[in-house]
Amino acid sequence: MKIEFWLALKFIFNNRRRYLSFISGVSFVGLALGICALIVVLGVMNGFDSNLREKLLGFNFHIIAYLDKPARELAEEVAKLNNIENVVLFSQIQTAARKDKAIFPIVLEAIDFDSKEKEIWSKYLEKGGFEGLLVGEILAKNLDLTLGEEVEIFNPKTFKTQAFKIRGIFNFGIYDLDSSFIVAPYFLVKSFLEKAEALPLLGIRIGDIYQAEKVKEEMLSKNIEGITLIKTWAQLNETLFSALRLEKITMFIILSLIVVVACFNIFATQTVRVVEKIKDIAILKSIGLSRISVNLLFCLQGLILGFIGVFLGGSLGLFLCFVLKNTHLVRLPPKIYYIDYLPVLIDYKDVFIICSLGLGLSLLFSLAPAVRAGRIEEAEALRYE
Repeated sequence: MKIEFWLALKFIFNNRRRYLSFISGVSFVGLALGICALIVVLGVMNGFDSNLREKLLGFNFHIIAYLDKPARELAEEVAKLNNIENVVLFSQIQTAARKDKAIFPIVLEAIDFDSKEKEIWSKYLEKGGFEGLLVGEILAKNLDLTLGEEVEIFNPKTFKTQAFKIRGIFNFGIYDLDSSFIVAPYFLVKSFLEKAEALPLLGIRIGDIYQAEKVKEEMLSKNIEGITLIKTWAQLNETLFSALRLEKITMFIILSLIVVVACFNIFATQTVRVVEKIKDIAILKSIGLSRISVNLLFCLQGLILGFIGVFLGGSLGLFLCFVLKNTHLVRLPPKIYYIDYLPVLIDYKDVFIICSLGLGLSLLFSLAPAVRAGRIEEAEALRYE
């Protein structure tokens, strides 16, 4: 194995034919660019997925139970189940609000804030507290709303308005939430919600969000009276996260073609090298190098080129991900992309798969030239030398 490895290095880096060195360089540079592109794009896709999930589940609950009537005792009963961290009563209704003569559509969400829920929300609270209405930062900017101002909210059933004071401004970094939601403590708008016949709900937070379906099944098995329907965060956001997952798979397949094309360059390089090294191969075989050793020699050359490309591409890709993650250089229009910067999350499992793909294809595309080299007969090759 040592002699084959040494010869492989000599054939690649100590070559009198400059064009072969140039083609070898093109091969591993192309592979490096493909690996780099894959790592960066999948890092961005993972970042979108993780960022959206974190912020959506900060605002929304992990499981929502629909009730036939408001009942705090149900919250206490559900809180006793396994893996449940917190349960609160809440309600949500689409309506409109008015400031001066301006009328704008909103979603009013009322939450029975307890200490745990306040702790979660405090991460996203820019100003104020929980004593009155909380409005999104974009909504506050669009309508020039400030703390202490009054906003009239329409009852969608009676079309009458009721005035409430703004006591807090939140910022989740998701355009839809920050531009159209008004949140209020449940006690403050309880009578308003009853007149509007808003649907009462239970908001449930659990320790492991990926156990949501299991917790749902346990709740259903208990046949808790008063609960009419249960939905998990995955069901409520199924379309969004399915689209992100499909986009990630699609981008992986498309960008993998860059790696395949780069590996074709390795195939071409090795094919030309076999032709150029016929004499050398014949001499090596005549002094005792076996056919398997010749095959191994040329497979190792492709693998070395692949390793160089994978190492350079992986290093560059991880460096670019680090820069994008820590500097937020690329800004996005929040109305389209939900968030205002390019998020990055490096999943080292993805990096391992990408690097393994690059090395595997490099070896695969080296097999045919290696087999051809092994079939060279030394007598035929040296006849005219």
